[in-house]
Amino acid sequence: MTTSCCPGHYWYDNGQSAFAGPAYDLYMRLDAMFIRLARRLGAVEHHFPSFIPAKNLAKMNYFHSFPHAATFPVSLDRDEDNLEKFRKNADSDALAGKGVTLTETLEVKDVLTPAACYHFYPLYSGKTLDKPMRLTTRAQCHRRENYYEPLRRQWSFGMREIVTIGSAEEARAFVEQAKVEVTALLHSLGLSAVPTIATDPFFRPEKNASWLMQKLDPVKTEFVFGGDLAVASANLHYDHFGAAFEITREGRPAHTACLAFGLERWVHMILQVHGSNPADWTLPDATHTQTTVRQPVLA
Repeated sequence: MTTSCCPGHYWYDNGQSAFAGPAYDLYMRLDAMFIRLARRLGAVEHHFPSFIPAKNLAKMNYFHSFPHAATFPVSLDRDEDNLEKFRKNADSDALAGKGVTLTETLEVKDVLTPAACYHFYPLYSGKTLDKPMRLTTRAQCHRRENYYEPLRRQWSFGMREIVTIGSAEEARAFVEQAKVEVTALLHSLGLSAVPTIATDPFFRPEKNASWLMQKLDPVKTEFVFGGDLAVASANLHYDHFGAAFEITREGRPAHTACLAFGLERWVHMILQVHGSNPADWTLPDATHTQTTVRQPVLA
């Protein structure tokens, strides 16, 4: 673990960040800004656990489309002989940098959350909506990657999402409003990210019908900073999740859409544009005036 990027940011070589002091303050102030946006849009805050049942992801066709990205919580079979066999060399192997060799494991029934919005659809499974729903949550998400970079590409990272569930028209209107809101937030911070049509990172995309559909009918807009870093995205899902979880609106499977922010990536933008001195970091307060993020006084 090494100090990196700015005061209070720590980088782990397994692709994760830790925050303290001014860096943590910046991280939380950014999320507070996204929460204010969510509240203006009428979204209800939710808090979810770290795991999501594998059966729920299977209903979303997740394992077919993104097997390369999944991270699984695994537990050892509690048979004493199995545990004894495991513990014999586990500590010494880990200390030597060899990694831990697992013995017999229990059946894997859960996945570490890959996207914040995935918790909403099973939660409201079977619900009939008489009006659109607006929902929000922040999750620690996990996605395996080919490589990792501090704040830019991580194995685990913070994601704030705002979701709408409603009719086709309501979902599409939300996406258009989301694009306007992201542009306004970027402008308020003196940042620039280009809205760009994108596709999801499917496994073997050329053989995946969903990827082909996204190429023909774009449903994902990413806001790209510095030419290569997506910091936010507005996504239209059609009735994919509504049909899978039998959520209905106006007698039909509900349509869904989401607006997602990568918190570490917004920290990265602030640092790239405004520098690593906490006195130079600015964020809009609740009335959209500029407020400096001050370094906290330590006792």
